[in-house]
Amino acid sequence: MSLNDFRKYDGNLRNCKPITKSHPLIKDMPNAEKEEDKYKWREVKEMYLPNPRGTHSLRVTEEERVGAKRLCIYGSVRKWLLGENSIEDITRREFPQFVEELAELLNLPIDIVWHKLKLSQTELGYNFSTKLRWNDFVRHCVQYGRTKDRLDYDDKNETLYWNGDDKILKMYDKGKEIPANIINKSRKNEAEKKMEKLADKGLFLCRIEVTYADKNSFKKYGSLEISSLYDLYENWHRLHYLLVREISKIRIDSKVRISECMTPRQQAIAMIINKSKKFDTAVKQVAEYFYKSDENKAKRKILAVINEFSSPEKYSIRSFRKAIAKKLIRINRKREELPLSDLFHILWRTTKGRSLKPNVV
Repeated sequence: MSLNDFRKYDGNLRNCKPITKSHPLIKDMPNAEKEEDKYKWREVKEMYLPNPRGTHSLRVTEEERVGAKRLCIYGSVRKWLLGENSIEDITRREFPQFVEELAELLNLPIDIVWHKLKLSQTELGYNFSTKLRWNDFVRHCVQYGRTKDRLDYDDKNETLYWNGDDKILKMYDKGKEIPANIINKSRKNEAEKKMEKLADKGLFLCRIEVTYADKNSFKKYGSLEISSLYDLYENWHRLHYLLVREISKIRIDSKVRISECMTPRQQAIAMIINKSKKFDTAVKQVAEYFYKSDENKAKRKILAVINEFSSPEKYSIRSFRKAIAKKLIRINRKREELPLSDLFHILWRTTKGRSLKPNVV
C-alpha cells in the first residue's frame, strides 16, 4: 500500500516496534532489500508488529523509489494465528481473525485491509508426516513436473527446492525447523517434546510449500484473480486445488515389483531400477541400452514404470501421495471441510483430476 493511502485511511504504526538484529521474533523474516538502484524499491525504515499474544511478529517496512513511497508487511499468517511451534495449517474460518487483528493494530478500517492491501508473494503449504527420516525421504524426490533436471538441494539449510521464474517449490524438515527457530526456552522445549512424540510413533514431520511471485502467477497456473486478502478468502478451496496440483507433480524414486503385466522392456527397465543404487545411475543405463543415450526420455520411461509398478514394501510415489492424502483427511475431519474427492483425483493424477481446473471449482 502506498504511504499516502495508508495515511489517507488514518492508518498509523504506533503498535510497531523498532527492529534489532537480536529480536527473537524476527529470525525467520526475509532479509531487507539492499539494492541501491533508484529504479528498485529501497528500504528506508524497518519495524516489527507483534501479535496480541506475543507469539509472533510481522516485519513492517517503509520503502521508496524515484519519489514513490509504500508500506510493506512480511511474515507468516499461520505463525501469527497458531504460534511458531504449531504443526497445523490455518483454515478459512480462522483467516478473518488475522485480518481483524491487523486492521486494529494498524488503525485501518477492516474493509481497507480486506480489499486495499495488495499481495506480492503468496506462500501455500502443508505440514505432513512420513515414516522416513528427512535425510532418507529427501533422496527419493527426483523430479518436479517436466523439469529436465533433478530438484536442487541446499545442504546448509537442508532444503529441497525448485526455483522457477515466478514460482518456487521447496520441501524441508519441519520437525527440525520448528524448535530451531524458537528462542524462548520453554516454547523450544515444548516444540522439541512434540517432535519427539511424533518420532516415537515412527512419524517425521516435513513441509512442502509453493510460493507464487505475484497475482500474475495465480493467473498463469490457476486462472485465478487473486490480488487481495479478500481474494484469498473467497478462493480458499481453489487454493487447495492449486497446491495439491503442484504436489502431484513431485516424482518419487523407488524400487519396483516385477510383474507379468509388464512388457519385456518394462521388465528390463525394472531390473535396472532395482539393481541401481542411485536414480541417476539407472537413468544412464536405461538411456544407453534403449534410447540412444537420451537421458530425458529414459527418465520419463523409468518414472512411468515406477508410477505403475512401485513396490508396496518400499517408499514410493504411492507412499508420498498417501501421506498428503492423510493430511487432507485430517484437515477435513478436524479443521475445515474440503472437496476431498476432487483433491484425491488431482493428487493421483487421474483423468478426472487432470481435467479439474482451480477456476471452475
